[in-house]
Amino acid sequence: MNPAIEHLEQRRHFLQAIHWVDEGRRPVSEVENRFTSQFLDRAVDRPGFFYSTMRGEMHQRSLENLIILGFATEEIQAAIIAWEIHRVFIESEKALRWRVNEGVPWRASGCEAIGFEDQFGVGTETVGDRLVAPVRYRVESTGEVFVGKSLGETGIGILSPLEVLRLGFATVEYQRALAVEVEFGTTPVNEAELRDLVMTTNHDLRNGGPGSPTARYP
Repeated sequence: MNPAIEHLEQRRHFLQAIHWVDEGRRPVSEVENRFTSQFLDRAVDRPGFFYSTMRGEMHQRSLENLIILGFATEEIQAAIIAWEIHRVFIESEKALRWRVNEGVPWRASGCEAIGFEDQFGVGTETVGDRLVAPVRYRVESTGEVFVGKSLGETGIGILSPLEVLRLGFATVEYQRALAVEVEFGTTPVNEAELRDLVMTTNHDLRNGGPGSPTARYP
């Protein structure tokens, strides 16, 4: 991973969510309101545990944290879009539902990405360019494996956060690629473009700055 991207990713892994707690701070698997309820948390740079709430924090959390706390793919994508494009914090269940209803790229397909296919037609977990290599999928109902297009062709928005992590993408890479896909209708086609997008703000992109989709697609 590029050192600059790795630094940004480490910031999202600074806090590690453990599980939700009830009013008596007893562990529970789910809560009625995920933005006012507390969950057990810990910071990786110091010992001990503390309690946090998710209000206004979804965009700060790693994909792993959000998955642990039970957020669905469409909810995670909606929160990413709200922050990356509109700079809006998600602070309530109502606001999150509204953002989901506005639409996200992901749709349930009955298939899951399980890895890549290398240049020899062999399944592998690691490739030289994650956006160029074809993606291998498994049909959930039958277990059948087939090879699909590359993510440079389809966009990363078709993947769930769990699939994104399985294919070795960082939270910050998913956030930026998804934002550009939604706002500009384009997607990075290789690792170099993805790296540039992570290091470029949407303001720069809108004004034709470094990595701007308008530079590639006049």
